Amino acid sequence: MCGVRKLGYSMSRLGRIDEKMKFYEPFFVFYWGFCIKFLIPAGLQFILVAIIKTDLVKPYGGYGMHW
Repeated sequence: MCGVRKLGYSMSRLGRIDEKMKFYEPFFVFYWGFCIKFLIPAGLQFILVAIIKTDLVKPYGGYGMHW
């Protein structure tokens, strides 16, 4: 979580009134970093593969190849 840790802490710091770190910030940073680093790329790859599969199975939306 090299790069996302700094971003996560700076985002959680925006919600603070004082400078003292809240107890939930490390959990938020882990959750946010995990989503940014693993879940979002996995979801985008799933969507990309599904679109490519649909294009290979039924190219051009069912129209003939000459169109």
